[in-house]
Amino acid sequence: MPVSCVTKQVNMLHQKRMRDSQKVLIPLSIVMIFSGIMAFTGAPSSIWGPNSPIFTTTRHHSTGEHILSWRIKTAPLWVYQGLHALPALIWCLLMPLQHVDRFRRHWPAFHRNNGYIVLCGFLVLSITGYWMLNKKVAHTHDDIWHIHNFSGLIPLGWPTFELTLLALEPLYIYTLLRTVQTARARNFNTHGTWAVLHTMVAYTIAVERVSLLISYVLGLALNFFPKKEVYNFFRLEDTLDAKATAEMDLLALMNLVAFALVVCWGIQEWRKTGSSVKTTEFSPALKDRAKQS
Repeated sequence: MPVSCVTKQVNMLHQKRMRDSQKVLIPLSIVMIFSGIMAFTGAPSSIWGPNSPIFTTTRHHSTGEHILSWRIKTAPLWVYQGLHALPALIWCLLMPLQHVDRFRRHWPAFHRNNGYIVLCGFLVLSITGYWMLNKKVAHTHDDIWHIHNFSGLIPLGWPTFELTLLALEPLYIYTLLRTVQTARARNFNTHGTWAVLHTMVAYTIAVERVSLLISYVLGLALNFFPKKEVYNFFRLEDTLDAKATAEMDLLALMNLVAFALVVCWGIQEWRKTGSSVKTTEFSPALKDRAKQS
């Protein structure tokens, strides 16, 4: 094969490698940073209080306060704040740096060490997150197999917050292992692909937070309609338990929406490359052939 053809193939593979845009990662990280801060301060009751309009908050059944404020009072703080929220804040600050080409090229040691920090940090916060689900200090239905459907308004329904997160875990673990494995094998092109996929999976909760905030805005829009009509439409009684149940339905739905959006995000970025992992893995051989020619 002529040198020009091999070099062109190598360059195309380099240019079309999957990437995570800073325009996406930084806004998602900012949202998660604010969420992480509220793990220490609680949610502002003036915005997300017991008397907030329906679907403009995610209130707990027992107190009506936002679930972030409720969790501070119920979860062990050394777990929730020390091993969950704090690693999440660090992760949100450091993860976007892993996808800056300049750092990878000019400071490979920083990229490598920062990579181990973010991967280990997210593993810790992921484990503590599932621990809180197990200990019932996370906001999800008591029955993991429950189907949410706004009191029968939507017949098909959707799974609980907990079940969706459990379905996400194998993807998270597999992409993490492949990211580490390909890096240690110095197969950097394939490593880049798996690192991008892992990052997308890890940002699912951030996408869920954005989706939930958008749902709060839509909830505000419901204020333009008569309260009685809104409650009748969603088959709600004007009680704390009924409102909290409907908002738990919405939380579970936004988590599923986030899962679907991340899958679409990954497919879109994959299609942009016009290649596959198998093709990418041969790029070192193509480079060797270019040098030998």
